[in-house]
Amino acid sequence: MNNPLISIIIPAYNVEQCLTACLSSIEQQTYQNFEVILIDDGSIDSTGAMCDTVATKDERFKVIHQKNQGVSAARNKGIELAKGEYIAFIDSDDKITPEYLSSFSLRNDIEIQGHILSDGKRKKVVKFDKVDVQNDVAKAFCLSSFNSAVWGKLFRTSIIKENKVLFPVNLCFSEDTIFLLHYVRFCKSLSVSATAEYVYIKREGSLTDKKYPISDMMLKEKMIINAYKQLFPESKFRKDFLREKSLNIISKYYFYYDFGKKEYSNTEFLKYLSQTYLNKFDKFMLLFGMSFFAYYVRWRHRIKVRILTKFSPWK
Repeated sequence: MNNPLISIIIPAYNVEQCLTACLSSIEQQTYQNFEVILIDDGSIDSTGAMCDTVATKDERFKVIHQKNQGVSAARNKGIELAKGEYIAFIDSDDKITPEYLSSFSLRNDIEIQGHILSDGKRKKVVKFDKVDVQNDVAKAFCLSSFNSAVWGKLFRTSIIKENKVLFPVNLCFSEDTIFLLHYVRFCKSLSVSATAEYVYIKREGSLTDKKYPISDMMLKEKMIINAYKQLFPESKFRKDFLREKSLNIISKYYFYYDFGKKEYSNTEFLKYLSQTYLNKFDKFMLLFGMSFFAYYVRWRHRIKVRILTKFSPWK
């Protein structure tokens, strides 16, 4: 019987109000062969003490206390200490159903499932169709509609450690995306289940609601573009794919930050994307101004979706 050890990595920082629910949901798993690595990231409330308490009661729970370094550094520490054949990441303010771990097949390099979105009042279940991919995993993943979070997914530890796939410590958001893009580069198999056993708790004031400085956002986009360049060899697909991503980035930031303002429209990264990845027609449309160009990109969005769907196994 396939019963490998699963390492669950949980960064925790000042989450005393919701940590108990998270840890209790793990204790209730029907799949019992797991270890939990709790990284207390310099909490100043009772989070650290709560972690220690559960560790004294269940030897599968291990606690590391460190000075505050951010979620990426905390997860990287967990990866370093992980002994399991697989790794699962869980956010300390979320929960999992009793069947979460057992719902994974434990046979592939990356396994993905849906999730339950809860805001305390309503619940929305997000599920994907069941599918298995045994070749072109990176392309299939990048052309899919999966969220870019590491929760709700299972990773093979050997791939992470042998290829030194880590979370970027110089970003305070979108670190999951960077990690995933580097990880799938080394995957030979991917599976998606039609289950949804991860409960994502949407809270007011979460990082997803925050608006970041334009410099931080541009750093993130640079890292994502570079990750895509490493994923795909020189080809027409790579050229078309990076063009689509560049168009989306330029349009997105126009509406998000108002690129019509001079201080935004002159960013070096915007110029780099325009000069490097856009075709002649795109550049011609850009001559009419950012406002016109942004709406041009939106207009062609449906066409883009059809093109990408053509290459995707999820139709």
